[in-house]
Amino acid sequence: MNKASKLKRLQKVGTSQKVETSDDTVMDDDVDLKPAELQEVVEVVTTAKLITEVVTAASATITAAAP
Repeated sequence: MNKASKLKRLQKVGTSQKVETSDDTVMDDDVDLKPAELQEVVEVVTTAKLITEVVTAASATITAAAP
């Protein structure tokens, strides 16, 4: 899976939803994920974090460059 398809998948699942606190997070101890599925989830989360960092850095740069 390449980065473009990961981004599309991330957008598909709804990147607009934010978790404000840990109280908003649902933990299921009995989730049965295969190793490949777990790896995909890890990659999607990692990609989301990277996108967040890039957007944050870009926003700071644009703000600093504003007159």
